[in-house]
Amino acid sequence: MARFTFVYIWICVTISMISGASAAFGITGIQSGRGSDGSVPLRLEIRQLQKNVPQWNLYILALKRLEKFTDQTTLLSYYQIAGIHGRPYVPWDDSQPAEGQEDWGYCMHGITLFPTWHRPYVALYEQILYGIVQTIAQEPPFAGRSGYASAASTFRVPYWDWAQSPPSGQQSLPSAVSGSEWIMMSLPNGTFPVANPLYQYRFNPLTPSDFPNALFNEWNNTLRAPTSETADATSQNDLVAAELTSSQTSYRATLMNLFQVNSTYGPFSNTEWNPGEPNEYNSVEALHNNIHNTMGSGGHMSYPDYASFDPIFWLHHANVDRVFAIWQALWPNSYVPSSQAGSGTYTITEGQTLDENTPLAPFHKDSSGNFWTSASVRSTGTFGYSYPELLYWKYSRPGPYTTAVKKAVNAAYKGSGVTLRRRNSTEKKPTPKYQSIRTYIASGFRSVHKSPKENPQKEGHDNTYQEWIANIRVAKYALEGSFNVYIFLGDFNPNPTSWALDPNFVGMHSVFANNMSTQHEKIVTGTVPLTEALEKDTEAGKLVGDSLSDIDAYLTQNLHWRVAKVDKTEVPRSDVSSLKVSVISVPVTPAERDDEFPCWGNFEVHRDITTGRPAGLGEDDQA
Repeated sequence: MARFTFVYIWICVTISMISGASAAFGITGIQSGRGSDGSVPLRLEIRQLQKNVPQWNLYILALKRLEKFTDQTTLLSYYQIAGIHGRPYVPWDDSQPAEGQEDWGYCMHGITLFPTWHRPYVALYEQILYGIVQTIAQEPPFAGRSGYASAASTFRVPYWDWAQSPPSGQQSLPSAVSGSEWIMMSLPNGTFPVANPLYQYRFNPLTPSDFPNALFNEWNNTLRAPTSETADATSQNDLVAAELTSSQTSYRATLMNLFQVNSTYGPFSNTEWNPGEPNEYNSVEALHNNIHNTMGSGGHMSYPDYASFDPIFWLHHANVDRVFAIWQALWPNSYVPSSQAGSGTYTITEGQTLDENTPLAPFHKDSSGNFWTSASVRSTGTFGYSYPELLYWKYSRPGPYTTAVKKAVNAAYKGSGVTLRRRNSTEKKPTPKYQSIRTYIASGFRSVHKSPKENPQKEGHDNTYQEWIANIRVAKYALEGSFNVYIFLGDFNPNPTSWALDPNFVGMHSVFANNMSTQHEKIVTGTVPLTEALEKDTEAGKLVGDSLSDIDAYLTQNLHWRVAKVDKTEVPRSDVSSLKVSVISVPVTPAERDDEFPCWGNFEVHRDITTGRPAGLGEDDQA
């Protein structure tokens, strides 16, 4: 029956649409490939999937067929599925807009449902691709070939891990995504070039009335960092790859901070500002925004209305879902709380009460029209997949499982400040001028914090260090579209086109927004970790000293921030009245084992570093 899965679904939906029947399309995930031990197939990092030649071939050919050979007016076409996220603002699967919300997409951003809404969205994409994979596996030259039947049965969509250090000699952006419009395929009947469906999506045809914004109604295919603001612009994938690689250290440190500090779902889930809580500026959505803005750089990925048409959207959001699933394993007792929507969507009005039972429209779980909810999508196993770090079926108790996940996370992202191991007692300590900031800052910390009872550090440690973080908050619609706040430590080139590659660039906070100039001043937040940049400057001899006041003075003199739109046009800080940049620090005790996380203490806001500077947090501003 597997060979007919996709065709059967397609026929049923088409007949329903033609006949006017009201049956909804049920997103069920993929239930094949489950093991007798409760195991489910894994979504793999895209570079790992490439090593499985049969599965890679099926994936590329299935995506190519979905993009190119399916009528984009049909419900399950690539165009219609991508169009759920934003434009063209039309009902999908008969899920109608709330009153007054017709000028929004379905995507849920800036609210607590951000992680849970995208889970069935990616599952829908995966389910449709899986159906096409089954069909292709039974066609020449794959039918009867060794490995293809099992590869088809266990197929799941890949993710792109933008936080993990890429393989030696490679950049963060996989070459399969960005290298060429053509990709060489090693098929059973030979090696052939195939149009690369990961490189771009070509509209077939482009319908200008669906995309009213200038340029997007002229570009016939998706673009990344367009070369110009003209209809014949092309992508600059090499530039995007270089900028992603430049930010990779920041992504990794931000992700580890997220896993270790954000123990409650609300702050973890989205960018909405929680006044008076400087330790809650980081979120999975904020980190996700950075990838969107860098990948798009003025192209499709940098705007919610158009992002999902770029094929890399699905690799990115599979990874966002993986981050969410890992966080769930680390903090299993916290989930979607009751809250008010800070902004609206196609089906949600601003101020509406949200909770784990709010419908995740337009995603139906069955043909009767029942919607998925956050409560019903809590487990990835419901949709028939998991991730390499999350082999939950091997554990009968939650404690050992969480410990195993911590070990896997540490192994994947080792090198970030919060995972550095304690120095060996026999290791020769460097002189104070050049020693690691994570060691010598400890002396400043201990001179301020007298007793372990005042902070949750473990007794007996002599190498507690201080973690330093830049907090950024700003109105989401301040610039009527997406923009970035760049953080530097030291002098930098004044040309904004070079900022993301500047030697003193530390990281950036990205605001991912459509042109909503009439919206209220919704404040969003993000962070840029500073500790590794400070350590780098210490090793270079730029930062000299062994006290907290030395670090404070160094940041006061050398920390800089600037604002630019996603097309690299600089915006004066004085023009963004809602922008506030601040610096916080926190004492951290490193973990003793590779299956533990460090112990974080109390956060302190260093107002003196930013007071009196353009867009800096002042003495009277709320943190």
